[in-house]
Amino acid sequence: MTSGTDIALTVLGIIGNITSMGLFISPMPTFYEICKKKTTGLYSGLPYVATLLNCMLWTFYGSPVVASLVFVISINGAGLVLEAIYVAIHLLFGTSQSRKRMLGLLIVISIFYVVMVLVILEVVSKKHDRKLVVGSICVIIGVFMYAAPLAVMKEVITSQSVESMPFLLSFACFCNGFIWTAYGGIKNDKFIYIPNGLGTFLTIIQLTLWCFYNKKGGKQDQCPQPPPSVQHALDMDKMENSSKVDQATTPSLMTISPQLDCQPCNDHKIDFQIPHGQNSTALMALTFTKDDEM
Repeated sequence: MTSGTDIALTVLGIIGNITSMGLFISPMPTFYEICKKKTTGLYSGLPYVATLLNCMLWTFYGSPVVASLVFVISINGAGLVLEAIYVAIHLLFGTSQSRKRMLGLLIVISIFYVVMVLVILEVVSKKHDRKLVVGSICVIIGVFMYAAPLAVMKEVITSQSVESMPFLLSFACFCNGFIWTAYGGIKNDKFIYIPNGLGTFLTIIQLTLWCFYNKKGGKQDQCPQPPPSVQHALDMDKMENSSKVDQATTPSLMTISPQLDCQPCNDHKIDFQIPHGQNSTALMALTFTKDDEM
């Protein structure tokens, strides 16, 4: 391996550790609020349990007994500690039901991890074969974890709103995936560049959706406007009252306060309150549908 390749791998490894650490610490404000309020509220702890398992697998993959990848061990070891803290906070402040569910899941993944490590170390003697087995498991788990961004993209397309998909987070995921894809490509490690390449591809789609729907402005319910005949009557009444204002000492006020139901339904009721004179009020209630001519 040339010195230039070593330098490239070192630079990419350091940058990859930085970007990955940024993603690992991004939930900290959320957990600060959880600790402050002493409740997890509607936040689910299951994604953090899944990420914990992912870090455990990649730490084992990067260990000297498998692939001997320093940068993979360092970032996933740090991620393992942070995810363990997040899970502990959920267990401390979560509801009784969520605690039981998370404890059960933790027991399952812990047993799975310990059994997997012992079997691989005992049965698979060659490092190349261990790399193949552990790397395959990491890729499979990683593919399942991509169900989350797919669900987010589906929600964005359905709602035509990018509120559930922050741009900076998607962009950070793209940068992280691209760097590790490049690292795996130079290292010629398919177990690194395949899952990260898939993640990069998905984040490109996310960013494209964000640009499209953010420019579009999202799907908004439009409030109906009164038919032309009603608008004409209102305009005539406004002109009549305007002429009275010029002639009377006490002005006659005209207030139009439409109360519009902007929910997507067939009928919309609009109340126009038009006071005539000082103490008289004429209330006109109009009901029309979307099919009325505008």
